[in-house]
Amino acid sequence: MTTEGILNDTGSMLVSKLMEIAQERQGVISNNLANANTPEYIRLELDFKTELARIVHQKELSTLSDFHPDTVEDYSQSPQADGNNIVVPTEINAMMENGIMYNLLARAFSTRMGILKAAIDGGNV
Repeated sequence: MTTEGILNDTGSMLVSKLMEIAQERQGVISNNLANANTPEYIRLELDFKTELARIVHQKELSTLSDFHPDTVEDYSQSPQADGNNIVVPTEINAMMENGIMYNLLARAFSTRMGILKAAIDGGNV
């Protein structure tokens, strides 16, 4: 297996894509919070879970680099009197959860790279 093959294995590719999605989701959540007082603003969310699950389930991980989630309007929250459906505590919780997920993914990726480095170096860390 080549060095590129080791670094681009399915596990690393999946973690990398999930980190990319988490970064993009953080931006969407930040945008929602910035528009919390904008009349008629509808909450946005990334639509990625169904398609990502399909890719993983059908073992089509080679298509991960081409996968880009859509930003969609989320009507799951009832709108307030001004038509805005942002609930600030819900967005803050989503931001915190997303941040934790990103940090866990970053740690997993770093650990994976550390293991690969140790293997390449023959165990000399």
